[in-house]
Amino acid sequence: MNTKQMANDSINVQDMTVEIMKKVQGEFENMKNQSANIIIAGKTGVGKSTLINAIFGEQLAAVGVGAPVTQNMNLLSKKGIPIKIYDTKGLELEESVQDSIKKEINDLIHKKLIAGNENEFIHMIWYCVNCASSRIEKSEIEWINTLLDKNNSHNVSIVLVLTQCFSLPKQEEFLREINKLNLNVTETVPLLAESYKIADNYTVPTHGLNKLVEITSKVLPEAQKASFINAQKVNLDIKVDMAKKTVKHFAATAFGTGASPIPFSDMPILVGEQVVMITKITYIFGLPMKKSIITATISSIIGTSAASIAGKTLVSNLLKLLPVAGTMIGGAISGATAATLTVAIGNAYITVLETLIRNGQLEALNNQEKMIKLLQQALQEQMKK
Repeated sequence: MNTKQMANDSINVQDMTVEIMKKVQGEFENMKNQSANIIIAGKTGVGKSTLINAIFGEQLAAVGVGAPVTQNMNLLSKKGIPIKIYDTKGLELEESVQDSIKKEINDLIHKKLIAGNENEFIHMIWYCVNCASSRIEKSEIEWINTLLDKNNSHNVSIVLVLTQCFSLPKQEEFLREINKLNLNVTETVPLLAESYKIADNYTVPTHGLNKLVEITSKVLPEAQKASFINAQKVNLDIKVDMAKKTVKHFAATAFGTGASPIPFSDMPILVGEQVVMITKITYIFGLPMKKSIITATISSIIGTSAASIAGKTLVSNLLKLLPVAGTMIGGAISGATAATLTVAIGNAYITVLETLIRNGQLEALNNQEKMIKLLQQALQEQMKK
């Protein structure tokens, strides 16, 4: 009996799919609960709604949508999207309005912190200023600098977002003036959330959204970082980058699994870990976790990879049968093989998803046969490297 047949005999794809699907659904629900929670503030007309919809690709900020949280604040959210946006009323010049909104923001941050549920903490504030006006009010400067306490005990970051940057020279000039103010912000990001037509033959394209996504993802806690990257729809590269970091994490885990001293015990466990890795990558890309993906992954791992590493797996598992030295040597070989295989599977899956997204072919995710073929092809390419 060859190694490929041994693998197929020891693992029933359908049975494993059912078992792993249960685990995957739990993992998926847990990740969706770790939402990134952002407060967005600024004067009326700065383009907060346009910014929200541009980043998350959904009409989250449509008129009439959002549950009132306070007198001056609405919660914008949508089922299946792991993001909560607290949209404040336009910050007008009246001092009473400014004080009211500031108090509501601080009360909300403090209330969530005291409750102790990390999934409900406020993680960031986007404060928006209209770049086209080339001015920031004195009252806004004071508002930003005094919004959080001096020690920032709540661990909330403020990003200053310069919206409606139609003109590059004006944007650069305004940014220089802003930087001179030394505001209490993590970073200042100029952008144009929606393309702007200046003349019949010229339209200013959107820009700066990618940078806002990058800055936000860097500052967010690790658990919420995945959720934010999942929800945002403007930066595919940052999804790919985080997915590759996830692969490295699971490769380290796979090394330990492969080094198990029990002969032939690691394959079912290893496959399960690799499918959980696929689940997390799918989540990062903001895609639904489908049974076709799980089945395709397991089939590809057992089918293609078993044949690719037949010699190494057989030798390493046989060495585990030898006392002491054999177990150590066998474990080392099998651990390295498991890690290498996990990296290949993860990177192959990332390649498939990135290609499908860039080509607008996400319907392939529903086609189990096609997914198996794509994963096997990508995995074979990875194994050559």
